[in-house]
Amino acid sequence: MKLLEIIVAFFNNNIEVTIAVLIMLLTVILLSEWVERNHYKLKIKEEVKEITEATIINFRVSDIGPIRYVMDIKYEYQGEIHKGSLSTYGKFASKYRDKDNIKIVVIPNSNMVFFYEESWKEINQYLMVTICEIVFILVAAVTVASCNCL
Repeated sequence: MKLLEIIVAFFNNNIEVTIAVLIMLLTVILLSEWVERNHYKLKIKEEVKEITEATIINFRVSDIGPIRYVMDIKYEYQGEIHKGSLSTYGKFASKYRDKDNIKIVVIPNSNMVFFYEESWKEINQYLMVTICEIVFILVAAVTVASCNCL
């Protein structure tokens, strides 16, 4: 109980550290939600999928921050022509720069469309490493805070 009181006293006296810790905790929660959403999309993609070909209308690479590949596509599904835009951080997309078609997965009765090759595993690995780093920093900050208040 004494350790908890020391930590509370430290955060009450150091508003900047408290704000930084709260921001890190919020970041961990958001990144964890991103991982969960990717797992959900992968589950849906594997369970209920219809594979079709899409025509690549436009291919863009955004190199601000991590490299992001964006493709404007047109595909036919259930007799209707649909247009959409897909984006990914996956390196597999770079090979479609000079191609006209790409395989996509269409989820029936929804507007969800995914790259056939996308698995989100690489993105989830980066997210999990980032979450671990933030948690380590949080534990280190609380440890230092408790040691400095003794």
